[in-house]
Formats: sequence, C-alpha cells, structure tokens
Amino acid sequence: MATYLKIENPGVCSVEGFILLGATSKRLADNDSPYTVGQFGSGSKHAVNVLLRAKLFPVVFCGNHKLEFGTKPGKMKALEGETGYNRVVVKHGGTDEDGTNVTYTEELSQTDEYGAIDWNCLGMAFREFVSNAIDAAIAVNRQSNVKHPWDGVKIELVPEEKVRAKRGWTRVFVPADSEEVIRFFANLGKWFLHFSEPESITQTILTKKSRNLDPNCHTAVIYRRGVRVREIEQYSSESLFDYCLNDLRVDESRNVDDYQCRNAAARAMAKASPEVLATWIRSFRSGTPYWEHQFGGYELKPGWGENPDDIAARKVNWNKALELVGDSVVLAAKDGPVQTLARKGYDPLEVPETVVRAAEEYGCPTPSKILSADELDGRESFDPTSDAIAALDWVWEQVVLVGMGDGKAKPPIRCYRKVMNGGTVVRGFLRDGVVYINEDLATGTSVELRQTVLEELAHYLTGSKDETRDLQDWAFKLAVKMAMARTEQCV
Repeated sequence: MATYLKIENPGVCSVEGFILLGATSKRLADNDSPYTVGQFGSGSKHAVNVLLRAKLFPVVFCGNHKLEFGTKPGKMKALEGETGYNRVVVKHGGTDEDGTNVTYTEELSQTDEYGAIDWNCLGMAFREFVSNAIDAAIAVNRQSNVKHPWDGVKIELVPEEKVRAKRGWTRVFVPADSEEVIRFFANLGKWFLHFSEPESITQTILTKKSRNLDPNCHTAVIYRRGVRVREIEQYSSESLFDYCLNDLRVDESRNVDDYQCRNAAARAMAKASPEVLATWIRSFRSGTPYWEHQFGGYELKPGWGENPDDIAARKVNWNKALELVGDSVVLAAKDGPVQTLARKGYDPLEVPETVVRAAEEYGCPTPSKILSADELDGRESFDPTSDAIAALDWVWEQVVLVGMGDGKAKPPIRCYRKVMNGGTVVRGFLRDGVVYINEDLATGTSVELRQTVLEELAHYLTGSKDETRDLQDWAFKLAVKMAMARTEQCV
C-alpha cells in the first residue's frame, strides 16, 4: 500500500493560496507575530512545481474542497523553433465551505518548470508546506489558550486510505515513495525548531547541537523564525553556535547566502549575553579557526541610529565577558604589541583587528587604552644626544635666517630606539609638537640626520603630512630663499 506524507493544520486555507501567484494573507507588514513565516505569496505554488518535476503529484484538501495537481503537455512556438512544456493543471472536487459541489479542471498560467533554477530540491517544497501550516495555525489560535501558537499542526506518514478531507482543516498529502521525502520527515526537527526545541525560536544564538543534516558536518545552521534557511557550506569552518536570525532577509526561494548569514550572525554576536561573548572570545585561544572568527568589524560595532540604551547595555556585556574570560585580559591584534602587554603584567588575547576595533567601541581593555603611543609602536624614547640637539639648532637657525620660522618657537627634540614598520626604518617623526629622531641617526653630523630634522621641522611649521603639496611647496620655497641668501652674501 502506498504511503503519503501528511501535513495538516487547523483552519481552512483558501484555494487561491495554492493556485494564484502572489495571493497570501501573511504579509509580515500586516502580522505582528514573531513566529509568522510567510510573506511572498508564491511559496505553495513553487512547492507544487517542485513536486510535479519530481513526478510526485500532491493532493490538497482545503476543508472539503479537493485539489489534485498534475500537468498537461503543451507546445510553444519560439524564434528558435517549437518547444514543449508541461502546464500545471488542478482538478477540483468535493464541496466549498458553503456546501456547493465543485467538479472541474483548471489550467493554471504556469508550467512545472517555473522556479526550477532556485527551487531545486524536495526539502524546499516540504519546508514551504509546513511553514504555511504553521502560519495558518497561528492565525486560528490567535484568540485561543494554547501552549504554542502553532499547536494543531501535524506532520506524519499515513497509508493511502487516509488521504481524505477533514472538515475545518487543511491537509496536504504528498506520495512518500522517495527517499528524500522520508529523509525530510526523519529530519523534521532539524528543519523546524517548532517540533524539536520551540524555546529556541525566540533565541538568537543557539548552543551548538546536532542540527546539521549531515551528522559529520559541524558548520553553522541558520534559522529564521524557527525555520531552517541555510546550512553554511560544508567546506567552511565549523561553528561555535547555530543561529535563529528572525529578521534575516531571505529571497523568494526562502534562501540566503553565506555572506548575508555571516553579517547577520556578527550583528547578533555584538548584542549577545556576556556568557556567549565570553565563549566566542575565549575560542580565539583554542587554535581552531571557527566560522565566527571571520566576523567583520562593521557588523560588530554599533550601527548608525541605534538606541543609546542598547549600546550602553552592549558595553556592559562586552566588559563582563572579558571578566569571565580571565583577569587582566586585553584584546590585541596578532601583529600588535603583544609582548609589551605581557611585560606590563597584562594577559594579551590575540584576536583579529576587527574584534579589537569593536572592543574599543565598547570601552573594553585594548592596547590603545592601556599603552602609550611609544609602547603601541614598540618604541622607547629617551633624552636626545648632543649631536641631535646640535642638528636641530643648526637646521632651525637656517630656517629662521631666511624668514621661514613663522614666528614659532623652536620645538623640543627627543630620540627613540628604532622600530621596523612594513620592512622600512622610520628615521623620525613629529608628535605633539616634539621632534623624534631614530637613535641610529642621533650620533655624528651626517647629512641624513640634518635632512630628517629638516623634514620633521617642515611638518611642525606647516602642519602638513608626508607627500602633500603644502609640504612640497614649503621645501621648494626654503631651498630658493636659502639659495638667494647665499647669492646675496657672495655679491
């Protein structure tokens, strides 16, 4: 005897919902339930087509009104020549809600290939029918005292003799003579949290469980309003958590790509509890490249227009999370001043730069909040050598002699021990009105020492950065004035 997958819900859904593209009563804009799934008005039509392409002919009962779906071959003349198609037809039977007999066959304005590119597996069809059943039950139970808003929805395997109507209910029957149908039924709780862990639907970040369809895969499983919409590709890293992202934007095939999932999951992580954040932060020490380690800084930081109270709560959570991770923990980039932090008695935890920047936004201990500018750059400054002072005095005198000092006082000078930056030696820099000279140049009377002092004085007097037109103009003007002064002396 043949077996069917039965999907039923209380309430009689409209016939148009199964045959008319765009017809729906579940636009999210018109429904404030956090559990309602539908919004497009095309899903059940696509689901029927998926089944027809697989030669599985569904039977639907809207109360006592029976819909038997099938196809009718046809041909179309095209510029490339004649082409065939299978037009979707539906045989109406039984009675309407008012008791009127209905017996006719209707040809729909679509073929069974409609949606074939995106709707490409049977699981998508079953997901749609079950989602519709959940939405319908929510509407029926709105004023009822039930444990869950979707109570009454039932999915089970039944023999062919039980393929029949039930007054006041909607039933969808699909032939279960395919391994994929049986597999969907066996994994129903992985497709819908409603039937396995309903308490998780209102949670955002879920403790990792066996939600992957392949038990050997441990990538992130993404739900939207309790309905499975994505399993991150198997070649990706394993995840720390699964996610129920109820406001995730999906396309008309009810799918979403890995990139969107990662961005939405990162935004969820930014708002997570201290315990979840601590698990995530602590995982960077594990040596395992978890999927969550790819979260970007933009999504982790507060967004434009966010509620100040929400951001304040987030700051509390992030700092509490670091306390849970350990005493004196400081988040630092892998190429940051990790050794300097350790020498000063802190516990540096190496994370991506994006995480460090987000942590700074939330007032967490990071190198920029703990270390001085010299320590951040790995520099150690000290009193200038006599040769460095003499070089500053000589260069400053030349500048003032040609009237290029702009009435400013001569800046102080200090020396520092060298630092490698991108493979090049930093010879000098200006910070807070002080000229700093690399100790490798600070002994003797070399041209390079005086050239470096001159460059930093140029920054000091012009306020311009390297490689700017203003700095270039100042240097050319100085050269011309010094040459003119020398010429006048010779004359």
